[in-house]
Amino acid sequence: MNGSITTPPDQSALTPQSNVPSSNISAADKRGARARMRATRACDRCKGKKARCSGNQPCTLCDRLGLECAYKASYRRGRTPYILPSTYLPPTPDVNTAAVANAQPMLSLAPSFPDLAEPVVEAGKAAEEAALEVAEKESSISELVDVPSSYIGPASGVSFLTRAKKRLQEDATSSHTTDASTFASGDTPLPECDSSFLVLPPKHEAMLLIGTYFNVSFPTHRYLHRPTVEIWCDELYRNQMQYSFKSGDREKKAIVLMVLAQATLTSRYEDENNAARSVMFYAASEQQLTKESGETRLTSVMSRLLQCHYLASQSRINHAWSLFGTTARLAFAVGLHRKQRPRIGRVNHVEVQCRRRTFWAVYSLDRYLSAALGRPKAIHDDDIDQDLPDCLDDENILLDKLITRPPHSQSVMQASICHIKLTRILSGILKEQYPIHPLPTPSHHLITIKYTASLHSWHSDSFPFVSKSWQDIILLAAPFSRQCEVLINAYSHAVILLHRPLLLCDIKTEDDRHAVQDSANACVEAALRILGLFGDSCESGRMYGAFWK
Repeated sequence: MNGSITTPPDQSALTPQSNVPSSNISAADKRGARARMRATRACDRCKGKKARCSGNQPCTLCDRLGLECAYKASYRRGRTPYILPSTYLPPTPDVNTAAVANAQPMLSLAPSFPDLAEPVVEAGKAAEEAALEVAEKESSISELVDVPSSYIGPASGVSFLTRAKKRLQEDATSSHTTDASTFASGDTPLPECDSSFLVLPPKHEAMLLIGTYFNVSFPTHRYLHRPTVEIWCDELYRNQMQYSFKSGDREKKAIVLMVLAQATLTSRYEDENNAARSVMFYAASEQQLTKESGETRLTSVMSRLLQCHYLASQSRINHAWSLFGTTARLAFAVGLHRKQRPRIGRVNHVEVQCRRRTFWAVYSLDRYLSAALGRPKAIHDDDIDQDLPDCLDDENILLDKLITRPPHSQSVMQASICHIKLTRILSGILKEQYPIHPLPTPSHHLITIKYTASLHSWHSDSFPFVSKSWQDIILLAAPFSRQCEVLINAYSHAVILLHRPLLLCDIKTEDDRHAVQDSANACVEAALRILGLFGDSCESGRMYGAFWK
């Protein structure tokens, strides 16, 4: 008011760093700026001319000359980078850095000019967040534009495949960072639980779960004797507070607990706690087997075989394979692979039949693990001479005698024996069609013809099970409906396993071409049969997670 002029604050403090004279910028900063402008991949024309390329499409040079800009040359410096179109210009790190750097000097003005410093700092933060948001959007777009002639958007198939790829990479990374055991590396981890807090279900519920196990969970691998398991379950409930165990008691408890664990996963009473309860039963059975003592018994093999099947149904196939090695050795130790010599005097028919059933269940799992993992088999056909189990239901097998079933009556063991015979064919396919040394196409074709005849013969013998339509299957009583599903599925996978090697063979003659085409048709037909069975099971509510993991 008196004519004096109020001096404003020093404007140099408010000057952006972009206006700072170039003489104040170090040589290292200049080199860093030049390095950031370097493209990770040049277009085909710039690469051939050894010219500097902007790295987008079309690049600056091709755009100026009006030429086609393409990135078709092979890239050998690691993962192929994504090429941004010229219309998308993601913000460079310099813009972000300048926005943050411009806000930093304002902090020094806070004591003198609080009203000025606060909005400038907030503006710098807002600029930084906006730049990061734009960069993320541009990054997501850049992941999709690498495939030509594709719509870029959330509904695009390219977008779905990109998300699936990232998800698989994340799963693979997380599986390698876990502290899983070497024997279970790559497996899905089981939920953590403390088996000391296990609470058994009411006895009537346990008996229902035992029925679910035999009718739904394992309709064809019937190596347990149901009346015996029910007796062991009754003993488990009567002797819950028992602290002294006789030889073999712990394996029996482990078997009952594993039956409950597997049946809980396939119970028709859906409960969100079923998975946790199932793992609790498994952990309790494992605790019992850690305290097992004495000689190797049949129950030692049964209990561990149950654990192998459970682990495989829980996507822990490597853990199952590791445990199966011990199980197979125990089966050899008790002589399950050999016929029993005729005994003079009293014969325990339950034990004789269970020995046969258990061995062939071990044999079948060995073949399926070998096929799934591509690893050598633990049991060789030249080392065994065990008989197949008799086609008798559990109630017809008593300790001192066998009750012959009426003629033309259907036994639940028929499907089990059919499954064993199919596994024998599968063993030959694995041995001849997948040898150590590669085979020529004609050899693969001859093996395919040989085992196609074996599969057709098996199909004819098992016609009552594998010929039924889905409408017929759902009308069957348990466990026959589940047995049909299992055998159709197993037969279809055996067909694919037999014909699959021909799909990758070299085609040199017209005969080779016909052989490959026939195998391709057989694989497609089998795959469609599996998908149809799977879809119908899901629609009718008969599909459980333990069936497909």
